Amino acid sequence: MGLRHKRALCFTDLVQTTHLKIVGDKFNLDVSELPAPFADDFWSMLQKYLLFDEPSSRCTRLKKSIAKQMKSPRAKEIDLSVANQDEQDRLFDAIFGARPNSDTSRLLSVLLGLEEIARFDEITFASWSIEAGPAETNSLRGTDFWKGLDQWFAAANLSAGQIRWLHHCAVASPNWSALKESGPWSGVSIAIFLLQALKQIENQISAETVFDTKTFATAHAHFNKLLKSMRPELPGHFMPNAIVIVEGSTEEVLLPRFGQVLGMNFQAEAIMIVSAGGAKQVAKRYLFLRDLVAIPIVCILDRDAEEQSALIADTIRDCDRLFVLQAGEIEDTFNSKSFARYLNSYLESFPGSVQPVVEGDVPAGASRKAVLARLWKARKLGDFDKIAFAESVAHSLDTASDVPVEFVQILKFLAEVAAENA
Repeated sequence: MGLRHKRALCFTDLVQTTHLKIVGDKFNLDVSELPAPFADDFWSMLQKYLLFDEPSSRCTRLKKSIAKQMKSPRAKEIDLSVANQDEQDRLFDAIFGARPNSDTSRLLSVLLGLEEIARFDEITFASWSIEAGPAETNSLRGTDFWKGLDQWFAAANLSAGQIRWLHHCAVASPNWSALKESGPWSGVSIAIFLLQALKQIENQISAETVFDTKTFATAHAHFNKLLKSMRPELPGHFMPNAIVIVEGSTEEVLLPRFGQVLGMNFQAEAIMIVSAGGAKQVAKRYLFLRDLVAIPIVCILDRDAEEQSALIADTIRDCDRLFVLQAGEIEDTFNSKSFARYLNSYLESFPGSVQPVVEGDVPAGASRKAVLARLWKARKLGDFDKIAFAESVAHSLDTASDVPVEFVQILKFLAEVAAENA
């Protein structure tokens, strides 16, 4: 499948739970005459495909990608809102697959699906399967490749919903070979990993004479080995082993740096940080994810989030942890001497000569938020930029003793989680 180039789109949203509802519009059913997607459209679809998201939400996202490609006037019209899951899968395959798609691309999609099965609770696949409806007979199912897949699934002790999900992954498979071309994905670590995984599969499949359980089990083992070896280069949100939900971007910036100076690489340990946007959203996001994911979740809240702390504590799973910053907010967790040093380092980035901060300007026990407002007002520096300050601290912080004690405890738990996944 050739890809056409246009301006790249940027998708920064990592975990969204909003479901798209497409109704009332007519879309194209006959895709035989549709041009191949632009490279940017293909990449934006892949970013939706690779988001860490439960099955129903991901299928809704991909439905939007299908709809965008089916507005050509050159083919018959249908209402995409009434297309069932199997019809949507075939449309996706026809639009974003290789026309026809290769067995190697389909197997890579299945291996990615197995990683999702390892990270989401079985109930998510059961619920999606009910929503998707009974599977229809697929013309692909008569091939030796597909028969081998079915034998492998049957031997893998999977639930009906999980097998239905893997069938979906095999049919609604992107043409992963398109990543071999230059495009907005060039140099992106996830794309590099996927190409390496595809190459492994291509080399193995080309040497096989039969497709049986052993063939696919070997491919899965090689995939896992590659994922483990390339894990330090991949972002934490790609196939995460743990989720950390924080109130804001300050924690999102500083946590990985805290971990780094204590010898923990968040990417290598596949730790995904979700900046929820406030205490209420931390609780809301936790309550949503708690019933969906099979991996540990850590919630970090400021001291004043008492209502949200109680809500999470009352419903927390045994594998999860809630940490409430007893000092107040993240800025309050630093001792006065260190905090003054970080402020002065940050002030060096301001133009002109700015009066430095001394330790006495940051009294112990005082609210750092109030202190910062006073210091910035006195120096006529405008509003204090918490994110820019966090980035400055992350750059300046270089020893384990610089990490606040409360975060040492949080990272200790994350290290235990990482050890269990090793």
